[in-house]
Amino acid sequence: MLTSPALHAQDFLQKAKKFLDAGECEKAKLAYEAYKVENPGGDAGVEQRMDECWKKFDGQPCPGTPTVTDYDGHTYNTVRIGKQCWMKENLRTKHYANGTEISFSDLDTSTTIGYYSWPNHNIGFVEKYGYLYNWKALMGNSSSSNANPSGVQGICPAGWHVPSKAEWIQLDEYVSSQSKYVCGSDNKNKAKALASVSSQWSLYDTLKTWKDWAGKWEVESHYKGAVGNCDVISNQGINNETGFSALPAGSFDPYPYRRYYSFGYSADFWSTTECSTSPTANAFSYGFCSLSSSIFIGVYKLKFDYISVRCVRD
Repeated sequence: MLTSPALHAQDFLQKAKKFLDAGECEKAKLAYEAYKVENPGGDAGVEQRMDECWKKFDGQPCPGTPTVTDYDGHTYNTVRIGKQCWMKENLRTKHYANGTEISFSDLDTSTTIGYYSWPNHNIGFVEKYGYLYNWKALMGNSSSSNANPSGVQGICPAGWHVPSKAEWIQLDEYVSSQSKYVCGSDNKNKAKALASVSSQWSLYDTLKTWKDWAGKWEVESHYKGAVGNCDVISNQGINNETGFSALPAGSFDPYPYRRYYSFGYSADFWSTTECSTSPTANAFSYGFCSLSSSIFIGVYKLKFDYISVRCVRD
């Protein structure tokens, strides 16, 4: 006797339930999606259990991929947050996955050549904070994308990709939806849940500027004011509930001042989504600073600026 499509779909539904019983959310998702091909309305009970399954493993290493290694041999820990699997460390590779080398620069303003630089112009910070990259280095030969997933491997290892603005929004909305990640009663107060537990978060926004006429770097720091209870720098021992472990690597602006800024004060991450098609225009970023309780999402950076990179699993 031939199996009817309805019975075949029910087989997938039963498999999804068994995978959920075993806590295997990824496999349950695949089985459930196969069930929905014949039953697009879905199953409310399984939908609820799927959501609970994802939440149960928040903050833990990604199933089957607790670490990932780049071309240079650096190994990164991973973390699952909602339905996404993230690197929980900033990228610090000098090569694409195919072995193509990325050049170092602390001066060039090109948007057609990929470059990396050191956080705060100090190679000693790379192990902890990763490199800073311009947008071309991040993207390789790929075009802008706001798809979810982005489809842009770019600078990331095989099996991983650079997140789009839409993927950062997915992370942001998920964190906002979970009361355990929110400080106080306002779901906008979620920066602490993503920020590292680190004494490196500072009250000062520091500028390290190259003075050509003096032949040296000059440093100036600006005190940024009062601390709110839900700001990243406040009571840092309760930071990082998600496990994302964002660190304040700051940024590098090669033009017009050739300056590193906000090291210890802000964490900023590239997306694959540009604001316009002009090669000298901007791309969207995601981040926050010591004295913020919310996220700066959709803020643009000039493509020749250098900031941090995180990868997300395909």
